[in-house]
Amino acid sequence: MSPDSDKTASDKPGAIQDAKMTNSTKLFLVLVGLNSGLATHADTLTVNSNPGYLDERIIPTNIVQECIELGPQLANFTKQYMEKKGQTVVLDGSSEPAEQGRSLILTLTNATSIGNAFTGHRKSVTIEA
Repeated sequence: MSPDSDKTASDKPGAIQDAKMTNSTKLFLVLVGLNSGLATHADTLTVNSNPGYLDERIIPTNIVQECIELGPQLANFTKQYMEKKGQTVVLDGSSEPAEQGRSLILTLTNATSIGNAFTGHRKSVTIEA
């Protein structure tokens, strides 16, 4: 029996201690996952240029009304990141996959904005790709 056999998964070196991931981490992992297979492909990746909300009813009204550039900012960030990694990216106004080649359809699934001038502001966005 090995000395590590009585340890739980979280006790072992290198184990993930906290299952929570920030939205930035999730986006990073999605982009890294996409990029890992892109280096060998010369084709163009089509990304929707204005990702919308999955369901505006669950997004606070002030965010929907005030953050009108949130979707385009996400698409532009994704394009810039992928191009830095050598991928050709085209932004497309459609929210449907391209008929040819590869597509990445981004959707904002949730957004929060809490806080004030005294406690500080905390904002987050959850996406689906």
